[in-house]
Amino acid sequence: MKHLSAAGATRWIKNRIWKRSKLVSANHGVPPLLGYRETERGLEELTPIATAAWWASDIDVVQSPGFYSFGNVAFDIQQPGHYFFSRVGSLSRQFVVPGASQLSTLGAICRLWIYGQPDDACLRLLHGSRNQQLDPSQTPSELSSAPLVGGCHSLSALAVAVLHRLGIEARLVAVMTKQQRNGIDDGHTLVEFRDAGGEWKVFDPSFGTYWNASLLDVCSQERSDAFQYLSLRPYFAGWRTSSVDLHFWIRSRFSSREVLASWYERVMGTPLFYDRGAYYYPEDALDISAHLMLKQCGYRPDARQTIVRNFYTDSSESQRS
Repeated sequence: MKHLSAAGATRWIKNRIWKRSKLVSANHGVPPLLGYRETERGLEELTPIATAAWWASDIDVVQSPGFYSFGNVAFDIQQPGHYFFSRVGSLSRQFVVPGASQLSTLGAICRLWIYGQPDDACLRLLHGSRNQQLDPSQTPSELSSAPLVGGCHSLSALAVAVLHRLGIEARLVAVMTKQQRNGIDDGHTLVEFRDAGGEWKVFDPSFGTYWNASLLDVCSQERSDAFQYLSLRPYFAGWRTSSVDLHFWIRSRFSSREVLASWYERVMGTPLFYDRGAYYYPEDALDISAHLMLKQCGYRPDARQTIVRNFYTDSSESQRS
């Protein structure tokens, strides 16, 4: 059993797969099947077992603990974490086995995707048709065969779908800066989910962070810097538009808590709550210019008490009439 830090995991995996691919098995030259489990402890290479309880032919992105077989090779996946399997040229699978810790599970699902790419309107595959558009509001079957690459809105919608598969109530939320806008990083899409105690908490699937508070409290109490890193964080990719390359913009926020905290402070000015095709914001503490900017974006104002009633009641459905 081998454990590696998250920082060195990617390089080690590539080197390991390359070395293994050079080996020729006795089974007609077929490359060996590699299996790994990622947790907060690092990366563990899985050892095949002699038998499996049953054959796993259709792998879902969320799996129950058990014994599974891929390509006639059986593995024990009874422990929680992010699992992935690879046979060079023929097989690629990934999924999450949830555990007792909700935050560890959030970290595990972050490994299912990669934050990046310029077109936030669609998710991209890492293989096959790279421009294929996928519906992030549904858990696409492609996610079990390779990580998907997307922007904050796509990944947040995808995270909500995965959390629903885990039985965790979750919804899309967003934030918008109160400062002067630059047209590039004026806002951000996130997720609110109910924790084990029934309280709404904030989860950012793009950067793998979490706030022990609701979005309304984070913004109104200026607690944007009170985020925690999850045990596992998503990978990131390049982000280029027709006019600007944002790769270093993304990398700086992944590399430095201070830079990420500064950016969160900028964009987490006004909370936005999604319901039935529209975003709503609490209008009480905003000046006229802020109202005009938000209305120009198509967002709708509501009193804070109305926001609380509609989005923070015990009912899982919005109370908006």
